[in-house]
Amino acid sequence: MELCECKCETGITSSSGCTFLSDILSCFENVSYLCHQIGDDSMNNENITDMEGRELKAEDIPWGYPVCFNSECGDKDRCMHYQARLLMPKDRYSGAAVYPTAWEDGKCRCFREKRLVKKAWGFTKLYDNVPPRLKAEARQCVHALFGSGNGPYYRAHHGEIMLSPQKQEEILKVLAKFGRIEGIKFDHYVTDWDFD
Repeated sequence: MELCECKCETGITSSSGCTFLSDILSCFENVSYLCHQIGDDSMNNENITDMEGRELKAEDIPWGYPVCFNSECGDKDRCMHYQARLLMPKDRYSGAAVYPTAWEDGKCRCFREKRLVKKAWGFTKLYDNVPPRLKAEARQCVHALFGSGNGPYYRAHHGEIMLSPQKQEEILKVLAKFGRIEGIKFDHYVTDWDFD
């Protein structure tokens, strides 16, 4: 893992705004999968209920989320990609998909367990334990975790996008280099589906 200009571990090699993660995501979203009318009777737009009783609905699925058509998969009932396919609108003819090449030795490399997680947003109190002389550098390092430009950082600050538990942990690891993280919390928390 390389260090970006602000000395935080991001796994990013670009010094012009740390764009590695966003490049991967945009590359994956740009992959189109042309699908034909599928004669599978299990494909419907009904809601799907999880173990805790909360229903997964078509409007919960993020735009561009890859769907899976592998009806032979033993994990399809627990996989978000397959469940997204079941809720896919009937008038959708193309979009991101999990390719058959993801299936290897009886396991899918793209398996995403259908579960609810605690997501967060808002950074009002995030830098409270950082010494004043280090706040600018700490903010720059956290900002680098979101890629280039100001958009994603400020969208997460204002609740337009929510932070996965993994992203929350990454942020706290960066902040731990600048001060105590005990008692540091994001502004808001919500239980939501894990699409990350």
